[in-house]
This record gives sequence, C-alpha cells and structure tokens, in this order.
Amino acid sequence: MKRITLLIAAIVITASCQNAIITPDLTIPDQTAVPEGTTIITAGFDDLSGASAAAANNSGAPATRTSIDGSTGKVSWSAHEQILVFPNRYGQQVTEGQLFTSLNDAPQATAKFEGVLPTADFEFDTYGAIYPPQADAFANGDGIAATLPAHQTGIPDTFPDGLNFAFAFTQDPKHMVFQHPLSGLRFSVQSSGITRVLFRSNEKYGINGLFQVDPDSDGKACSTGYSIYDGNEGLEFTVTDLVPQSGTFEPGKSYYIILIPLPMDGGFTLLFERSDGKYAYRNINKDVDFPRATFRTLMDADAGLEWVDGTPHLSQQTVNLTEDASYFAIEAQCPSGAYTVESDCDWLREVAAEGDVISYGDAYNLNMGGDAQFGGYTHAFLCKANTGAARTGHILFRKDGVNYPVTVTQEAGTLPTIKRHHVGFTMRSLDTNTSDWWKRDLLWDTAKLVPEGTLNIAEGFSGQKGSDAFKAGKWLAWLYRNWGAIDGRATLSGNKSNTSTDNILAWMQESDDYYPPLTSIAVTASAADPESRLITATIKVYAAKAGTYSLTGAIIEESASYGNGGLSTKSSHNLIVAMLTAYTGSSVTIDSDGGTATLELSVTAPDEVHSAQSGNWGDLGEMSILLFTRTAYGTKAKVNVTAPLNDSSLYIDNSRLVAIGSTCELEVTE
Repeated sequence: MKRITLLIAAIVITASCQNAIITPDLTIPDQTAVPEGTTIITAGFDDLSGASAAAANNSGAPATRTSIDGSTGKVSWSAHEQILVFPNRYGQQVTEGQLFTSLNDAPQATAKFEGVLPTADFEFDTYGAIYPPQADAFANGDGIAATLPAHQTGIPDTFPDGLNFAFAFTQDPKHMVFQHPLSGLRFSVQSSGITRVLFRSNEKYGINGLFQVDPDSDGKACSTGYSIYDGNEGLEFTVTDLVPQSGTFEPGKSYYIILIPLPMDGGFTLLFERSDGKYAYRNINKDVDFPRATFRTLMDADAGLEWVDGTPHLSQQTVNLTEDASYFAIEAQCPSGAYTVESDCDWLREVAAEGDVISYGDAYNLNMGGDAQFGGYTHAFLCKANTGAARTGHILFRKDGVNYPVTVTQEAGTLPTIKRHHVGFTMRSLDTNTSDWWKRDLLWDTAKLVPEGTLNIAEGFSGQKGSDAFKAGKWLAWLYRNWGAIDGRATLSGNKSNTSTDNILAWMQESDDYYPPLTSIAVTASAADPESRLITATIKVYAAKAGTYSLTGAIIEESASYGNGGLSTKSSHNLIVAMLTAYTGSSVTIDSDGGTATLELSVTAPDEVHSAQSGNWGDLGEMSILLFTRTAYGTKAKVNVTAPLNDSSLYIDNSRLVAIGSTCELEVTE
C-alpha cells in the first residue's frame, strides 16, 4: 500500500499578509489619449517567489482567469481580464461597483485596466477591488464580501475556473497590488473513473459560502472570519464538492478545492464517487491549518481505500423494546446521498436526536429523511408505551425505490386502566411586574376544553411583597416569574405565538401516550378545625407497579382577590396558600404490584386577611387539597422535558383535587 502523506510544507501561491511585497512595474502610462472620465489602473500581484513547488500550468485553460506559470507558480493576468472596483469606507455598504477591463493581449505579470472609477454619496479615500467580478459581491464597510460556491469544477493542474479570487485595497486608484486571500487542498488520485470528490470538515467548520476580505494595517488583503455549525442547521456550508470538467479525474494530475482559510481542528474527510456507483472515504483526523494563500497537498489520495456501494448502511436492523415508552436511535450512512424514512405504525415517531431527552417539542414528522454521506446521521425515535398485546412495526429507510427495513417489536403491556388527572402550575410574583398574564390564562382556557376535573390548576406565588402565606410557591423551586408548567415537564415560557392551548392539549395527550398513569390517589378523610385552622387528611396511594413514589400536597384557595399592593385587582383561582409536604414530597414505598399505602397529612392554614392593600384570602370554606404523585423516568424517554422539576429524574404521574371535608375513591379498573 502506498503511504499517503499530508504535506505540512504547503504550496504557497502568494505571500502572506505579513510578508513584504515586491512591487511590480507600476509605470503610469500616458493618459492624454484616454477618453474623458476614464481611468487607467495598473495592477500586479503580490510576490510569488518560493512557489515553484506548485508545478501547476494553465494548459487548456480558458482566457477568462489568471494564468499560472508551471515552472515558477507565479500568477499572471490573462488577456482581457476584468476587475470590479468599489469605494470603501468603514460603516458604508455599497452593492454596485465599476468594471475595469485589462488592455493586455497576452499573459502579463502587470496589466493595465481601463474603466470609470466608482463614486459615492459619502466621503471615502480607499478603493477595494475583487477579481474575478462576482455579481453578488459588495463593499461591506470594512472590506469586500463575496461568495465561495460549494460546487466547484475541477481542471487538471490549475484552479477551478473563476475561483482564484484576488483582492486589492489602495488609496491610489491608479496603482493596485492584488493578493489571494483564500486557501484550499491540492490533491491527485490513482484510480480511473472517479467522477466527484467531496470535502467535509470533520468538526463542522464552514468552508464555503459568504466570506469577507479586509485590508490589514498595511493595506494588504486578508480574509477574515469563519463559522462552526452546531446541530444540522448550516451543515451545507461544511461540504464542498469538486466535479472534473472532463467527466472523470485524470490519475496523477493535480486538482484544487478552494476553501475559506481557517485552522481546521479535527481535520477533514474526502468522499470519492466512482462511475460504477462505488464510494470510498479518506479521513484525515488530525488538526490541519489552512492559512490564506496556501494549499495543503494530499497526493494519491485514494490509494488503498475500500470501495463500498451507495446504499444506506444501518447500525441495526431489529429493535426490541419493553412495554414502557422508549427512545432509540439508528445510525445511517449513505455515501450516495439523500434517502427517506417512513414508518408503517402510529406508535413510533421520529424526533430530534437529543440523547434520551427530547426537549422543546423538537419532534420532526416521519418521512423526514436525511443525507448521511459523511460519518453517519443519527435518526432518533420515540416509541409510545404499550398497554395492550405485543406489537410489531417497521421503519423503512428508502433509497431509489428500494426499502431497507428496521423491524421494531414491543412486548405486551400489563397495566390496569387508571383515570388520569393532569396538573398545571402558574408561578406568579407579588411584585409589580404584571406581564405575561396570558400564561395563566392559557391553562384556564385549556381547562374549559377538557372534561371537568381532567386538568387541575394551582397558581403559586413568590416575590417581595405580600403575605408569607403566598410565598409558599417558593417551595416549588421555580425561580422565574410569570410562567407556567403542565405535568411538571413542558413549560409555557416564551412567546405567546409559540405556545397555545393546542400545545397544552398535545402535551396532555403525550403524557397519556408515553407515560400512562401508574398511580391513583384517594382521600379517605379530610377536615379543617375552624379554631386552630389545622387541616388534616388521610391519603391512600395505589400503584400498579411496585416501587417508591413521591406524594406532594398543597392547600389551595379556589377564589381569592388581591388589591393595590398585589399584582392587580383581578381575581385569582386555585391559589397555593400552604404545603402539605415539602415539594420534594413524602416518600411512598409500595412493595407489590397493585398495592396501596396510606399516609396522614396535616398543615395549618394561614389566617384570614381582609385588606385593600394586600387583598382578601384565607377562607377555609374556599380551600381544597391538591395532591400529586411523582415517579422516576427509569429507562423511559424524557419526552418534552423543557424545565425539569427539582429532580429531573422524576415526572408527575397523577393528581387529585378534593374540597376540604370531602372524600374521593381510587379510580382503577383492573
């Protein structure tokens, strides 16, 4: 096997910004015969000494780009070239420049360009120029911005046509010295029949797209800035493909991929595509610096590689799941590009790949598909809990009309039918910040759309003003004002346009689908002593599965008003006035499936308050007990965990609301 070496002694095609330039012949021609308003610009290139290692030539090159000397690597102006000139001033953007055309009939190191200098409605003393002209180039206040395409055409032993960008900045528009600000990779191949080469940065660096070139303190052109993309957005800027002009790459010839210069941590990968439908990868997994005006070299880049077909390669073909809600992932690699993903059942859905926490509701529709040419793409799936017979479904990866199935089986569920009561909290403040009332209203509006008793709402309080009785909301450990939560998982924070009753109803359905209730709560006795204001209750907790659960209770007042010293004069409903337990709850251990446990709870209600300043509350006749159980996620997927509770390993399983003095029974059907 031939050794492949990434030459760190790179090909230098121009001097760096820091090197002194050798000034070309800038003799100003006689302009007595020049038409009125026309200016002659004499333009040369930065010194190219030491670049003979390039061994590049311009054989077969069209006359619409600069020429490369095969023995010295020096760049010359081809005949009748054009440059685009802009006025340049900090803070001013100019989208239209002026074209200048060279007067030379043969390649020259220094050429004279004829055109009309640009004007502007602002004062400026610097001109910037770009070669070759680009329709979407513009002066950006600091320098000139242009676009490096992701799709490039490979020409043997020279640059892709029109991409050897050069820039100049000067205060004397009759004298310009151009520098090349970009970077790239020079490579060759051994195999015949290679039709395309794709370059990708391994750490998601942007290597194409919009870039900017600014003058440094000496007026030389230096490219500035690069991007690193997170997740999947923007990944199109991390891949550049090179297609040979002649259809296939000529073995042994040098080809160039033009890149935005950057220190590429983690290296890069080349994907080779062959005319027989086979693909191969070359991974350079070490840090590689791509400085401006420099080409790294990788010759015989395909030597010794394994060639594979272009079909999707999947990390697994069978998935076996328990009855609980589950999260699993499938890695797909498809060298030939795009494919689709479908499912034949409604108990599987594809979601954003976020480990075992699917946050912010970032769920994609099935048939999302993907393009996993490099390194594999993670497809994440949620499986609903199963409360019936064992079931089997399929996930279909489809490419060119052919299915590549993954079979998913889930064991039978054994849970009894338990009535679910959802619970919602709205955390408020007693200071004067009264924004975001809609978050409380959203919960109330949602409650009107569901059967009575399905959604229990309790409004908690914290803040600097008001009675300590209202500060019991602090026990809930939500530190931010003016936001709500449903089932202790999905929050109502953010913009109203992004949260609606439809979202809340969907989250409630999601709880039922992915977390069917394991517990039911009964209140077998409750009372309030009007003298001592002591509230007591006997609570029974049923659990379909043996384990340890948390029981938390709050005394809420169903109607209270508060005045000038509070938030507003509106009425509040289901206001938390005391806690039956700490928010972390009382531990409830049930030793067997279908077992129960009994707890005695008590709390002293706050005194009645009647004040125009701080409001009216504390009426025992308006108080109820709100109870809810929490259980561990265990191996279950954490669906829509946007703001976890004190312990993010727990979620609210079920709740119950009962007026003081009343009782209620368990709601379980075996």
